[in-house]
Amino acid sequence: SISKGEFVAAEQGLQQRKSARDRENICNAAIGLLAKGGYAETTIAGVAQDAGVSKGAVQYNFQTKEELIAADV
Repeated sequence: SISKGEFVAAEQGLQQRKSARDRENICNAAIGLLAKGGYAETTIAGVAQDAGVSKGAVQYNFQTKEELIAADV
């Protein structure tokens, strides 16, 4: 049996891995959309759709499209 503290720590570790995976998927989606359609055609909604996350998840990780692009450069 595990303690409540161990359970919470394990759950936090899972959440951190999911967050890192989501951020990586968001970056990869942005790179793909930029290569395909350029800056003007790359939208937060499109990035979210291609990354398999919500628009809110994209905006949580990157406040603006410019911030997202800067992270990918």
